[in-house]
Amino acid sequence: MSEYQPPSSILPLPESLALLDRVFGANTILNDRGKDQVRAYYKQSLIGYEKYYHARGAMHMALNDGSEPGLGGFQKQVKRFRDLMSGEKMENILELGSGAGFNLVWMAKNFPDAKVTGIDLLPDHIGRTRKRAKKNGLTNMEAREGDFASIPEDLGQFDLIYSVEALCHAPELPNLFKQIAARLRPGGRFMVFDSFRNFQPGELSEDYARAMEIAEITVAVNSGFHTVPAWMDAVKGAGLELVADEDYNLQVLPTLVMLHERCIGIEGGFKRVLMKTLPRYLARNGAAGLMGFHAHAPIPGRADGQGPLSYRCIAARKPE
Repeated sequence: MSEYQPPSSILPLPESLALLDRVFGANTILNDRGKDQVRAYYKQSLIGYEKYYHARGAMHMALNDGSEPGLGGFQKQVKRFRDLMSGEKMENILELGSGAGFNLVWMAKNFPDAKVTGIDLLPDHIGRTRKRAKKNGLTNMEAREGDFASIPEDLGQFDLIYSVEALCHAPELPNLFKQIAARLRPGGRFMVFDSFRNFQPGELSEDYARAMEIAEITVAVNSGFHTVPAWMDAVKGAGLELVADEDYNLQVLPTLVMLHERCIGIEGGFKRVLMKTLPRYLARNGAAGLMGFHAHAPIPGRADGQGPLSYRCIAARKPE
């Protein structure tokens, strides 16, 4: 396999870090390690997601083989879940961290005989999700405000519990996964798309360690993405059986290239003034855009083609 070559539009990592430091202050961002900023981040960032990322509610990365992200690319996660559930009954579906409802709408449309429920922290997300359900005439779709670490018992058992780029915010996995397993019917599936750490900061060069940590903190993953081994241990500890572990990292790079290209002009004139007047976490999406590509792209010269982070689909099954 030939080594991945980044587009010429990508600023080299040292230049990206220098630009970020001038505009945002790298140490100011890194000082937020370990703080819980999930609610504040999504509350402040919602308008940015809607106006500058995806007007129909997608809050995750598109999967593409080379073209700029489009509607089809944003649907590929839920389409993969559908494929992995092929032949299984689908009567009760739950999304953990359902955001503004993009994935729920797709699921409700494609599984009209199933009850599709989403749980999310933010009232603004729930309000938008309910409006989308009404607009699309989806009577089989429901949104609940709440923490995915405490699934309401009245929702019953599920054939599928899934999450897209949300469980990275879970502070610990074993107890959460045991609760999820308890809410699956025998034979039910638990499926996730998310980013994972390939390395700890001390295993990387200083520049790559900073890029990874800044990319994490600026999307409110302030304690770092989980590792695949930690995920697998939690799956096993919950009594679940692994169904799939698939690497989609190269397919998120087009999204990250696009975001990087949008952000490299952030220092000049009006944009710099604008960045100083925006709410902190909304503004920091510019820093996330600068660092996201470097955090996921393969590190030059590595024979294994790994970057600091990888983007994966992991699926597990509750035994019959």
